[in-house]
Amino acid sequence: PYDHPPSLYLTMGAVLASTDPVAIVALLNSVGASTVLTIQITGESLFNDGVSMVLFKLFFDTYRGKHTGSLPKFLVQQFLVGPLIGILCGGVTVFWLSLATRRFSHEHATIQLVVTICCAYISYALAELADSSGVLGTVSAGLVVAWRGWPLVVEPEALESVWEFLEHAGNTLIFALVGVITRRVAFGSRYIRRRDFF
Repeated sequence: PYDHPPSLYLTMGAVLASTDPVAIVALLNSVGASTVLTIQITGESLFNDGVSMVLFKLFFDTYRGKHTGSLPKFLVQQFLVGPLIGILCGGVTVFWLSLATRRFSHEHATIQLVVTICCAYISYALAELADSSGVLGTVSAGLVVAWRGWPLVVEPEALESVWEFLEHAGNTLIFALVGVITRRVAFGSRYIRRRDFF
């Protein structure tokens, strides 16, 4: 079971390279660390995850024999096109946020919330359709919205609460799916037997 090509080991390394800040952020919140430090750790983790996804795609496609193109072209496609799409989507989102800035208006707060959710989804989808990194595209869109759009937000507390809920729900779903898939892979493998766990 140890005679695999190096590209498979590199694929596994790309999977393990991504970081999960959930536990660290919870620890920082419990000890009263500054919000700036928490945001910096979370942001670094998002870029790290984006790079890990790109490396996974590169190494796994190489392992399957599907990556036959130029490496510089692939890297430019992943690290430049996706973020540019995200910046464009973020700019459009900021423009739409500026059209719904009436304070104390429930409708405008709802419109802004829906626009930010659509920004995240559309930036990811467009970057993936362009065969680029959807994660880096979404992170770039989020940075633009946070930089230029945050002063335009009508109800910042409501927007933050909804996004915190979506983050929590997404993390819970991901960890549940990882548990289900790991069980299926571990107990369905011809290399790993049940007795290896006990």
